[in-house]
Amino acid sequence: MEAVSFEDYINRLKAQNIIIETGNSKKYGTVTKYRFSVEQRFHRGYSLGSFYTDDNIKKRISRRQDYLKTQKNIRIEQANTEKESRVA
Repeated sequence: MEAVSFEDYINRLKAQNIIIETGNSKKYGTVTKYRFSVEQRFHRGYSLGSFYTDDNIKKRISRRQDYLKTQKNIRIEQANTEKESRVA
């Protein structure tokens, strides 16, 4: 999934009929809970593994966005270099 923000990530999950709620945990603070339509219980993100905590999801989205910006800048620089070499 290639979400551009945490809110976009949540909206994409909701579009796939995954029920999302937010809850509080004494140990973890605010947590996101997920429930597939065929299941009866919610799964908290941290119980799915450290990869699915809200903070780690936000970090992964941020890193991907930074990577895409870097790649875009590299392509722009390459295109400018090609134009300059054609002119010269």
